[in-house]
Amino acid sequence: MNTFARHASHIRNFLHKPCRHTCFFNKQIKPKSITHQTFFSSFNSSNRFLFSSNTALDDNFPLKYPVARRDESVVDDYHGVKISDPYRWLEDPDADEVKDFVEKQMNLTKYVLQTCDTREKLREQITKLFDHPRFDALFKKGNKYFYFHNTGLQAQSILYVQDSLDAKAEVLLDPNGLSEDGTVALSMAAVSEDAKYFAYGLSTSGSDWVTIKVMRVADKVVEPDTLAW
Repeated sequence: MNTFARHASHIRNFLHKPCRHTCFFNKQIKPKSITHQTFFSSFNSSNRFLFSSNTALDDNFPLKYPVARRDESVVDDYHGVKISDPYRWLEDPDADEVKDFVEKQMNLTKYVLQTCDTREKLREQITKLFDHPRFDALFKKGNKYFYFHNTGLQAQSILYVQDSLDAKAEVLLDPNGLSEDGTVALSMAAVSEDAKYFAYGLSTSGSDWVTIKVMRVADKVVEPDTLAW
């Protein structure tokens, strides 16, 4: 049973007092990667917020959703069938118009969350539930052993290596130190069969783009070549 499932009943029991504007989770987080910070990151920026029907939005909560411009001029012709794509402009995350639209959405989200009376209590409860040491399954490559460990409230688990089951474990990679603001995340990791090389992928600010680097396990030196995809 994964971490979220184990604590689901605790969360339901805790939420006995509804928010002024009822909030629901709609994004499932993979159990292996969930931490208290990824949970709240998903809760704060990627979820829908439904409003109770007895709330007078016009008088008490002036909901001003940003206007998503429709560009009716964008039409694709697939073998004689014309398909309109009026929101294609939103596919360019670097465009000023898209950045402005996203910023307005974020401001609206924050404004809604500020009206949730139980939000801070929920944060404290979830933090408490996650505040315990966690180990991933140990795996062996070559003559070395590897495992991920999280002391409890670390944003990302740390990869350790040891020469034998009785040897002292050493830190091979601490993803928490990859950036000062914590925006660089470890997205993939693999050790060669002879345990000489460690390949790992890094993503920034939740991007799907990944930069793969290779580290020599023996001296922890990172090779200069990278692979981006």
